[in-house]
Amino acid sequence: MSGEGKRLSGDAAGAVTPVVLSGGTGTRLWPLSREAYPKQLLPLTS
Repeated sequence: MSGEGKRLSGDAAGAVTPVVLSGGTGTRLWPLSREAYPKQLLPLTS
C-alpha cells in the first residue's frame, strides 16, 4: 500500500460510528446468531 488515502470532508468526516463488540450467548438474537455465524457479524440495519 502506498499510504495515500482519500480524505473525507464535510458530513463524511464525522460519519464513523464506533461499535463495541461484546460476547455472550446471543440468545436474544436466536436463531439468527449461531456458533458458525456470531452475532458480531449479523447485519442489524439494512
